[in-house]
Amino acid sequence: MKAGSIALTGDELDRMDDKQLDEVIENCRVFARVTPEHKLRIVKAFKSRGHVCAMTGDGVNDAPAIKRSRHRCINGNIRHRGHKAGG
Repeated sequence: MKAGSIALTGDELDRMDDKQLDEVIENCRVFARVTPEHKLRIVKAFKSRGHVCAMTGDGVNDAPAIKRSRHRCINGNIRHRGHKAGG
């Protein structure tokens, strides 16, 4: 399968354990309708394979995944969101 050839939804991620995610992560570049917990699993899976990760988020609940990413993009006004993802 060509790298970047599939998309995963949050529902599909819910049905996968970490080992299954690790087996398909190299072929994924689009993740749709994911929760902050999904984002954290995605970052961990890519990083476990030696990839540099970037993550975006717009709320405090996104902070764990954003903090573990090398590149961060926080959407919205962080003062109003209480978002402290830097570190």
